[in-house]
Amino acid sequence: MDIHCLANQHKGNAMLNKIIGFMFYLVITSAYAFQPPTIYLAPGLTYDRIRNEAGTVVFQGLEPRVAVGIGDFKVGMFYFALEGFVNPIKPMSINNRGIQQGDEILTFQTSTNYGGSLLFGWHLDDIVKIYSRFGAAYTRFKDFGKRKCGAQLGLGIEAIISGPWSFRLDYTRTFYRRFSDLSEEPFSDVDTPFNDSGTFSVLFYFG
Repeated sequence: MDIHCLANQHKGNAMLNKIIGFMFYLVITSAYAFQPPTIYLAPGLTYDRIRNEAGTVVFQGLEPRVAVGIGDFKVGMFYFALEGFVNPIKPMSINNRGIQQGDEILTFQTSTNYGGSLLFGWHLDDIVKIYSRFGAAYTRFKDFGKRKCGAQLGLGIEAIISGPWSFRLDYTRTFYRRFSDLSEEPFSDVDTPFNDSGTFSVLFYFG
C-alpha cells in the first residue's frame, strides 16, 4: 500500500470520526433540550359572548371552567400540549338579547360545554410563553334544546408565578355548526352561532 492510499484512508477515517462526533453532539443536545411532559390542572373563569351573525340573538355570561392537560412537550424554545376542559355548571347571565316566544326570551345560553384542544407555543423566556389553540367543543344550547359541535381557534399567554404555579389569559373563538333545522319564523335568524370567549386560569403543574 503506497503512501497516497494511506493518506486517503487517514482522511476518510478523520471525516467519519467528525460525522460520528457531530451526530453524537446532535443527540446529546436534543436530549438536553427536550423536557418530559407534566400533567397540569387549570381552574378558571370564562366570559362568553355567543351570538349569531346578524347579532339578533346574543348571550353574555360568566362560568367556571376546569381544564386538565399534559404538557410541556418542549423542544428548544417551542412546545405543545394536549388539554381537555369542562364547564361544570350553567353560566351566570350578564346581558341577553334573543327571540321572544310567549313570556320567554330565547338566547344562546348554554347548560353544558366541554371539549379538547391542541396547544402550540413558544417560550419567550424562562417566565413567559405564548401559544395558539386548535380544538373542538361540544355545547348544549339550553333555550333551543340543541347540542352543537364547534371548531375552536385561539391565542393565549402564560406566565410563571412561582414554582409549579402559573396563570394564563386565553382568547378563543368557537365556530358552531349551523342551526339548519330552525328555518321557520321566528327562528330563521338563529343561523350559525359563534362564541368569543376569554378565560383567566391559574395552573398547577404536578411533578
